[in-house]
Amino acid sequence: MLKKLEKMMLVFLESIVLRRVGSFFLFFLFLTVEVERLLGNEEAFSSIRVEVSNFRREHGRAPNDQDFFSIIAKGKNHLTAHEQITIWNDIVEQQKPEIDISAIKKLYQAKRASIRDYESKFTVVTKKGDKSQNTTITHALKNEKFYLNEEFVSGNQRNGTVLSYDGEHLFRIKDVHASPFASVTILETRAVSFNDQNPLAQSMLYDTELAGMYHRFFDMVNNLSRAKNSVVFEHEEMVDGVPCLVVADFSQRRFLDKRKNYSLKKIQHFNTTSISTANGDVLDGGRILIFQRELFDTKEFTNGIVLPYRCVNEFYDDKGLPTSHMTIDVEFIKVNSGLEDSFFSNIIPDGIPVVDGVLGLVYDSDDRPSIDATLKRVAKSKRAWTFQIISVTLGIFMVIVALVMIFLKRKNAV
Repeated sequence: MLKKLEKMMLVFLESIVLRRVGSFFLFFLFLTVEVERLLGNEEAFSSIRVEVSNFRREHGRAPNDQDFFSIIAKGKNHLTAHEQITIWNDIVEQQKPEIDISAIKKLYQAKRASIRDYESKFTVVTKKGDKSQNTTITHALKNEKFYLNEEFVSGNQRNGTVLSYDGEHLFRIKDVHASPFASVTILETRAVSFNDQNPLAQSMLYDTELAGMYHRFFDMVNNLSRAKNSVVFEHEEMVDGVPCLVVADFSQRRFLDKRKNYSLKKIQHFNTTSISTANGDVLDGGRILIFQRELFDTKEFTNGIVLPYRCVNEFYDDKGLPTSHMTIDVEFIKVNSGLEDSFFSNIIPDGIPVVDGVLGLVYDSDDRPSIDATLKRVAKSKRAWTFQIISVTLGIFMVIVALVMIFLKRKNAV
């Protein structure tokens, strides 16, 4: 029995020693591999930075955003996210563009500030699979005033809506092309409107904050203000034979026509792809195109404002496969044509019911002249009564003052 216990103790002690030796060996092996990995990462990082610094000498130009993604794709398993940003900054420092982001923002601000009034009419055709919809839109702006007339055609169905704000009242006409059901609502409210299909928005000349919302694909000033890591690259790229300056970040590429006051020629939006590595989640050098807009048949108006007569928008899913296609063909554009204020208020058709939230009345639009005449008579009568009341009140006040003065004189005489 004693011998068995001694044997068991010996086996137990031997197993403890072997486990410690094995654990130490595994730890040493892990430490060796980790040191080699870190040394390899540092070597890869240094090698890539050297490649970036020599890029201009080898290629005759500074690297751009596409070169950045190609470069990090080769070292994605060896770089940390911080090192990838460092490489991006190395590329940015090499740029010597003819215009910077601040100047581009000021240029677009000056362009849209010079627009006193604007009107356009265009047709939008949206196709998704075997379905399509046509929309004809008339759109106008003047300061805070706006007008938007949309006519929808899908198959044999035709319908439309009109929204107009004259600075004081919002007019809304529903079912404008279905006369038995058409109606007008008038509201006393400050209104905002945003239509992203008009030539101003497609050219990114829309002040979306003034419109009450932010859309980065339609407002160049806000787009550049909010986009992180945006850079103007010095190397121009050709788009349909047009030399363009490229303003890009990780997820967007904006192509500005150098011949036409840096007006927008094309914009692309990407989803960047990433992987999980021993260094954490890092970009793997991939970008998937999910949206693209290109402008055609442009015309220059006042103050360097360039607007398109045809726009093509392409939409893709998260795998880069096309999902829908939208074309915009413009019939006319007017800029600073002297649009009258009455354009935004004289929009109510004849013979349709009006729900007037300002007057608190419901009436037929044909009766509006008589209602206005009645309101004028009532207002005139009210003014007359008001004048009489004020006159009587003033007379009584003067009599009281006179009596008080007489009373004071008599008192002083006594």
